[in-house]
Amino acid sequence: MLEFIVVPLFLAIVAAIVCGVVGTLTVVRSSTYVAGAVSHTILAGLGFAQYSNTIGLLPFYLAPDVAALVTAVGVAIIISILQFNGKVKQDTTLSAVWAIGMAVGLLFLSITPGYQTDLLRYMFGSIAIVTMSEVYFVLVLALLIVSCCYLFWRGILASCFNANLLRLNGGRAFFFELLISIMSAVAIVVLVKTVGIVLVIALITLPSMAALGMRLSLWMAMLVSGVLAFLALAFGIIVSIYFDIEAAAPTVICIATVAMLIKLLKRGKLNENKN
Repeated sequence: MLEFIVVPLFLAIVAAIVCGVVGTLTVVRSSTYVAGAVSHTILAGLGFAQYSNTIGLLPFYLAPDVAALVTAVGVAIIISILQFNGKVKQDTTLSAVWAIGMAVGLLFLSITPGYQTDLLRYMFGSIAIVTMSEVYFVLVLALLIVSCCYLFWRGILASCFNANLLRLNGGRAFFFELLISIMSAVAIVVLVKTVGIVLVIALITLPSMAALGMRLSLWMAMLVSGVLAFLALAFGIIVSIYFDIEAAAPTVICIATVAMLIKLLKRGKLNENKN
């Protein structure tokens, strides 16, 4: 039993770190809808990879993880450029990207011969049955995210809380907004491994919403968010192994319950102070 838990728990630790860092930035920047749009466009990359590998469209094997990463980063860059230049409204852009990404993915899957069993792992997560090669891939992505956050922390902070002032002062506003968008895209690819495309937006936002609701500093909110994400993922893994179900559902239910309890406790405390 131990060997079936160690690898998923290690992936849970890596995913929790990513969730704590990027999830908190996502909530602070109010870019949850952007993360949702990027996560669903991953299906287009996965669908193309599945189609290409099945019929031999490309002269090489296109790893689904690589296709998902390229798609997510590419879409994040496009969204950032359109939003920064103010070419179209944000809701219009994201709605179109969300729909087109899903449509293209479904199109590739519908014309791919055979039944696509591997796709279910990406749709609903597969943290309980991950391989070490997948863990190494996710670990490299996580290290890139943490390194970028450490190297460009001041600019990221300015972009999150005072982007307009950064522009006025001649700061590299677009660079930092683009960097955060790419970090979010990479984080989504990491987290899709745990809870899948369908529920990844919940794992990105709920732990950070709960942590920020405690009125903590940004660094402390990242830490608390990461801890909450790990506990929820660990709960999901244990439930998955013992009851033979997907880990995504109990993971999200767990963190949603915790977030709701924190919000209720905070509201109760505020009511007591008023009285």
